[in-house]
Amino acid sequence: MNLTDLSQGAHARHLRILGHFAPEDSHGLGPEVKTVVLLGPDEPRFWSAFEDSSEYRDGAPDPMDRWSARVIGDWAREIGGGSLFSLWWPTLCTILPMGFGDRCGMA
Repeated sequence: MNLTDLSQGAHARHLRILGHFAPEDSHGLGPEVKTVVLLGPDEPRFWSAFEDSSEYRDGAPDPMDRWSARVIGDWAREIGGGSLFSLWWPTLCTILPMGFGDRCGMA
């Protein structure tokens, strides 16, 4: 799978690729992790798709987290990858290369 394929897959899910990098051993992700792709909403069209989701409409807590886990998690499994979420793995943002930290709320 190449970056064009990933971009098209992200677009189909109302997301976009914000960046990507090859992690180093010091990041502690393990040797099987070859590339980390940072995803974000493809605004403004993302919001109407999210608001139509069952996670948004069911009234349960954390609809965005649950939507992300379902949509990104399912896609990652489809393409033979995995998913990591900064809310569930807070140290994820600390390993991002210079310039990515601001996307995790880090200045």
